[in-house]
Amino acid sequence: MKLLVTAVRRILITFFLLVSGIFGYDYYQAQTVGLPQEMTLWDTQYRRVNARLLEVDDSSVRFQRLEDGRYFTVQFEDLFFLSSQRVQLFKDSQSANDLIASTVEVARLQSERKDLLHRIEYIEARAEGTTSAIEMRTLNREVERLSEDLLLVERRLKEAGVELNYTKSTNGNETSGIQNMGQQLIDFGSKISEQIR
Repeated sequence: MKLLVTAVRRILITFFLLVSGIFGYDYYQAQTVGLPQEMTLWDTQYRRVNARLLEVDDSSVRFQRLEDGRYFTVQFEDLFFLSSQRVQLFKDSQSANDLIASTVEVARLQSERKDLLHRIEYIEARAEGTTSAIEMRTLNREVERLSEDLLLVERRLKEAGVELNYTKSTNGNETSGIQNMGQQLIDFGSKISEQIR
């Protein structure tokens, strides 16, 4: 019995030292060179995801899953303790130099915007080529979801003082798909107001 207690103590001490070493190394790296933007995150169900961190606030983290490029937002309470601490260290290391962080943020947002525009164009082209009504609805919902993400990214870029240049969308207008939809809504409202008069 005494041997079992001693073995359990040694295992617990080894585990504690290992966790402390990992956290200590991450802390040192965050203070000296900063943590990398790409890291492996674990949730409370011990599921693993390879992620590119995009935005970290006080209670959640927004990231892009590297396997398929999809975007997710996760609350810290849903992350495993070490993963949430690592994300916090990433946030602290990023805010150490605000000028570099803001430049990196603008570049990241521009890259994310370009990626979203390409994905929207691709899905719109697939929707035009499909004959299945079910697939058409699915693709249209995906375009709407991506368009919401695009609108959010463009708003953040404008807040950062970046002037956006719009490329031709699939319908040939010099605008993004979001702005095209907005213009259609404005035109529709103008027509209705003219008819009411």
